Order: sequence, then structure tokens, then C-alpha cells
Amino acid sequence: MNNVIEGNAGACVKYGSECCCPYVNALDICTASINLISVTPYLRASFCGTENHDNCPIFLSKVLRRR
Repeated sequence: MNNVIEGNAGACVKYGSECCCPYVNALDICTASINLISVTPYLRASFCGTENHDNCPIFLSKVLRRR
């Protein structure tokens, strides 16, 4: 299974590396969401595969639900 992220220049090489969102797996399923949604290409390129994943609306919702 290919777990390389395609996206912008700031994208990380592999899911599971420090720059990628820890809640997205190689099948593009976001486990930060309540209903395990499939990640859109926009979310993947803008948040999931970058160091900017902590600004993702789904990631932020998960953080707020924990409080």
C-alpha cells in the first residue's frame, strides 16, 4: 500500500512522520472526526500532509471535544 502524500511543497513524505497529522492513516481516513470521514484532496494538501495540520478544522474540533 502506498502511503506517500502528494501535495504542496511543504508536504511530508509519509504518514506517521512528525509533520503529518497523527489522525490520518494511509487510507485517507481521518480518525479525529467523530464519524471517521474520508479526507478530501483539499484537506490532505492543506492540512493533513503538512506541518499545518494543527490548524485543520477537524483536528481543532477533536482538541475542543477533549476539554
